[in-house]
Amino acid sequence: MPRLTIDGQGIEMPAGATVMEAAEALGILVPHYCYHAALGIAGNCRMCLVEIERLPKLVTACTQPVMDDMVVYTKSEKVLEAQRDVQEFLLKNHPLDCPVCDQAGECLLQDFYMKYAQHDSRLLESKNRKTKAKSIGPRIILDQERCIVCTRCVRFLRDVTKPGELGVFGRGSREALDIFPGVELDNDYDGNVVDLCPVGALTDKSFRFRVRSWYLDHRVSVCDGCSTGCNVFVDINIQKTYKNEGKRIVRFRPRPTPEINGHWICNHGRYSFRKHEEERLLVPRIRSGAGWPDDVDRALKTLTTTLREEVEGSGGNTIGVIVAPSVSNEEALLIRKIFAESIGTPNIDHRIPGLSCESGDDQEPVDGLLRRRDPWPNSRGLAEIGLVPRDGGLDTEGMIEAAAAGSLTTLVIIGVDLTESGLSAETVRKAWEASTVVAFVSHRSEMTSHVTAALPIATHLERDGTFANYKGAVQRFRKVVDPIGETRPLLPILSQLGRLLDVDGVELSAESLFEEMATTLPLFDGLTLDRLDEQDAALPEPVEWLDTWVVPQL
Repeated sequence: MPRLTIDGQGIEMPAGATVMEAAEALGILVPHYCYHAALGIAGNCRMCLVEIERLPKLVTACTQPVMDDMVVYTKSEKVLEAQRDVQEFLLKNHPLDCPVCDQAGECLLQDFYMKYAQHDSRLLESKNRKTKAKSIGPRIILDQERCIVCTRCVRFLRDVTKPGELGVFGRGSREALDIFPGVELDNDYDGNVVDLCPVGALTDKSFRFRVRSWYLDHRVSVCDGCSTGCNVFVDINIQKTYKNEGKRIVRFRPRPTPEINGHWICNHGRYSFRKHEEERLLVPRIRSGAGWPDDVDRALKTLTTTLREEVEGSGGNTIGVIVAPSVSNEEALLIRKIFAESIGTPNIDHRIPGLSCESGDDQEPVDGLLRRRDPWPNSRGLAEIGLVPRDGGLDTEGMIEAAAAGSLTTLVIIGVDLTESGLSAETVRKAWEASTVVAFVSHRSEMTSHVTAALPIATHLERDGTFANYKGAVQRFRKVVDPIGETRPLLPILSQLGRLLDVDGVELSAESLFEEMATTLPLFDGLTLDRLDEQDAALPEPVEWLDTWVVPQL
């Protein structure tokens, strides 16, 4: 492999790698605008110029292949002067609207001006005027004056999502980014152009003028919108502003993870942050005349009494448990300990008709990129843990039919709204009326108004745990915001229920439950939480499709 030196640091790189990649591997920042690891090489911004010994002029780091014995300087006087000149050209016609620009505080043009330029303007003529605040689709606003024509968005739409709705029109200082005539930017990945834009040319309508970037705290988590389990940054508002009063979570952004989602997320996942705030079930809801207490602690005691009576009368055969694959692996293991192993009910299932996929159906993305048919983040984990009918027990549809007929008298529903399932609406309503139905859910729905007791639980952003995506990648997520209202994380609720039922092993922490899975279940074999923290995700096998679109081969 070629060995080169950059700013006095030596490194070996594979043949075909670029100076930019070598600098990144050494932790050396070479300023750039057009370069992006997942979009190939453009070489049009000229900001990444570097000096190489024995070459007569500066070269762009993003296009220059590494060679043996190459000596590179990224901070020489020639390089710094060139960077100042490039910045001056980029700012020549750039509008001075930083105070009202949503990108302020997150703008590379601002950052690189402060670090590499800090020149006074020498422009005596009027700046070129272009279109401002132009709607180019249902989600995106374009400001042509701010655009520096890096073409990141153009290449993303052309090479990744394929429609190619944006292009660069005109020549010289009059060239401008614009939408092609007769089309609009409206695909399930168009939100990524906002993340890609290094300046404020492309902004999100739902985020514009909501909160300044310096009022945001950036935390990491996993999207729960489908079985891909994309890694995301969760931006939290740490100061309540006029238009954002009461909103804690204001934005999801993709967190680059080659093994899972590359550099992108779909719009379905990007805007799913809203569900963590909207239509939440914040207090227990008890059906009129049910006679249950409207307090979580007392309701758990009543549920304990009901379950014990069922076990004494039928050995657990009249108890059913429906679990959504939105629960964590640790919660699923505790559910198995309580209901399958201690109470002994054979009627337990995580497959929801109309909301789950048959084996293998979720392997192909519905959009050719990331989003999969399976809408749950942890179907693979629950299947591995064994939340399925045992010894001839009933599946989800069978439990609902049995509850409607009165032969299954107690039904526990965890994490799913059955009104959105593919089950017969009439049969579901009969089940609610004929049986004792206790639902542990995070959102209000028709179901929470009709079941015996609906008890509020936290969403995955309000608790800790792990998911296993469709490929078997085990990922850890942590609490990023506190639970709201009277909601509680499911794991402490299950532990409390287990203690009331005198179940052994319910005092275990999430860490202890994970350690147990790592020693008993093949999917988790040899994993530790520390390893998950270091690697983001632990894959049991290689992912063949990555090289086809996430990281172009150079």
